[in-house]
Amino acid sequence: REQASTAATIRRRHTVHRQQSSRRVHAAGSGSGERPDSPQYFDDEQDAEDVLPSMRSDRSNALSPRRSMRRRPPRAGAGQQVSAYRQVKWHIGLRWKLLKESTSNFFYHLGLWRDTMKQVEGRFGTGVVSYFLFLRWLVFLDLLLTLLIFSFVFIPQLTTSNTKTSELGVVNSTGREWYSYIQETISGEGYLEDTTLFIGVYTNATLEPGSYSMPYAYLMTVFSIFGVSLILLVLSMSKAYRESYSQDAGGQYSYSNKTFGAWEFAITDESTARLKCISIKKDFQEELQNEKALSEKWPFDKTVKAYSRRVVVNIIIFLMWVGAGVSIYFATEESIKANEEERSTDQSQLGYTETFSLFIRGLAASLTIAAFDIIFPTVFQQLSLFEMWRTPRTEVRATLLRTIAMRLSSLGVLMASVFVVIQQCPADENGQLTMGSVTNTTTMMPTTMMPTTMTPTTMTEAARRMPSTMNISNSTQSPCQHCWESFAGQELYQLTIIDFFIIVFVTIFGETIWRFSADRWGLVKDNIGPPEFFIAKSVLELLYAQALLWLGVFFSPLIPVICIIKFFIFFYCKKWSLLHNLKPSDRPYRAARNSNIFRGLLLFTLFLCLIPIGYAIVRIQPSVQCGPFRGKNHIYDVIPELLEMAPGWLDTLFTFLGSAGFLAPLFVLLLLVIYYYHALTKAQKENIKLLKDQLLLEGRDKQFLIGKVQRMQTALAGMSGTG
Repeated sequence: REQASTAATIRRRHTVHRQQSSRRVHAAGSGSGERPDSPQYFDDEQDAEDVLPSMRSDRSNALSPRRSMRRRPPRAGAGQQVSAYRQVKWHIGLRWKLLKESTSNFFYHLGLWRDTMKQVEGRFGTGVVSYFLFLRWLVFLDLLLTLLIFSFVFIPQLTTSNTKTSELGVVNSTGREWYSYIQETISGEGYLEDTTLFIGVYTNATLEPGSYSMPYAYLMTVFSIFGVSLILLVLSMSKAYRESYSQDAGGQYSYSNKTFGAWEFAITDESTARLKCISIKKDFQEELQNEKALSEKWPFDKTVKAYSRRVVVNIIIFLMWVGAGVSIYFATEESIKANEEERSTDQSQLGYTETFSLFIRGLAASLTIAAFDIIFPTVFQQLSLFEMWRTPRTEVRATLLRTIAMRLSSLGVLMASVFVVIQQCPADENGQLTMGSVTNTTTMMPTTMMPTTMTPTTMTEAARRMPSTMNISNSTQSPCQHCWESFAGQELYQLTIIDFFIIVFVTIFGETIWRFSADRWGLVKDNIGPPEFFIAKSVLELLYAQALLWLGVFFSPLIPVICIIKFFIFFYCKKWSLLHNLKPSDRPYRAARNSNIFRGLLLFTLFLCLIPIGYAIVRIQPSVQCGPFRGKNHIYDVIPELLEMAPGWLDTLFTFLGSAGFLAPLFVLLLLVIYYYHALTKAQKENIKLLKDQLLLEGRDKQFLIGKVQRMQTALAGMSGTG
């Protein structure tokens, strides 16, 4: 009886609801004519395409009152009056909102490579276009860093009466072959050494008017470059983290999200659509394989075998790193010796073979690092197959982390090798680095060129003025005979140029030959296949190029300009190769998650680049003959000297900020803030977990109610059938 009464009640409610709905429909049809957007009112001759525009206009007309209400001024209630403050505040807020919208639209239409991004996204999806978006972000970052350099360092340097303020001397360009200019363009020596490309040319004077201190401006600009890079990276990482969290927030609904939301509707190319289907299929396979591998319990002997292999592989990789470090150190020494031999030899008397040999020896360190960058990633990839990782994702990440660690460590070894050789320079009684010994100069130097007092600086000046036939001793202290800051800048400049040529050559010629071979020869197509666009490998190339910029901006202020040109050429080369030679990788790629990982690696790279720069500023003595910090014991000495000229209250303020009485409470306060936010984050995660559990319970309740309603409908149908 209870089931029958409940069923009767539900039936009456449905009947009343249908009657009310029919009345509303008839009233709308009689009062305002037939509904044009209802299918039963279409005439047989009327085409649906003619009705759709009217439906869209009706929808926009329905939304227009809501949009206009947002822009209406505030109204007062009955018997009240809107204050002038509220009206002014409303008008200012409205104008500011309209200004932000118009500015956003303006910059959107002026966006760099906007049409190309749409084309790449339409043919290859969001995974591939994320690489080009990351490249464009680096271009904008480097443009901002270049603006800082030009505003505070480069333009003030140009205002000086003589831009060649170092004591390096002028390169003699008479009697030189044409190929020497190409060699100097690649090596950064010769005619480039006495330009504003390197730190050795910049003056240490205080510019007038305004008492603009070039040493202080140079150091503060470098600090600003790292500070701006850090702030923009943190902001970009926070945005990428929010996108990654919202994308991966499905948790237990990951398979449902992949089933109903994995398709990219921006794809317009048929072949790319087929590849996307394969990618989604492989994503499911990889996810199922990962869950199966993680849930599977290995036997003891298999676990021991896997860990033994990983230990052996890590030992091999460590030995490879040690061998690479030793090779880079000796290659750096060979570069220094070749540099000094080139300076002490008359280039016009050397043949092509001797000149080319000196040129290659001068590039020994850069070529060694470039060779390791090409060989080691392939070796790491083959070794990772031997380690018996549970999932392919872990295998790929291990290879990427080892590759980026190898590339960054090679740069660190290069800088350490330069610093070690520099610290071997002898010092005089005043603590200044000597400039090396000059031999065979008494009988061969004209009396008009002999200085009256032979200090280290004047000895170097005399050596620079000597004819090229004179013999200058070439000892282990050879970098002390010229500007070591410019030498470090030349090494990083060479790495930047060599890295550019390698990537462009591989992208244009290597991938073209590979695609041609895969199209023409079935053996290559079946065993190797056409070249693919590996996003992780391409992004690591950008990370390495940006690391060279951060590491070299102190020694070569104009290297951001070179990197901007380099990134522009990279963009068009990669785009051309992608459209003509490459196919997107069928490995699934999560753009938001991996963008966050790559920005995290970029932030880690920034902190690593700060270590050699900070060591050079604090520990290494500047050259006495070049650069904005000449004549000082340490580079950071410019800051105390500036504070001495500042007002007394400012000096007291900075002394207090650097004291333990201020830093210790600040450190404790930062620890408390970090602990508070950590606890808050933990509480929010628990809250999210409770909400997810609540959603699951509500879903089960809905399923229970739906099942109960279905059973009641079945019972009612049975009762009506028997009745």
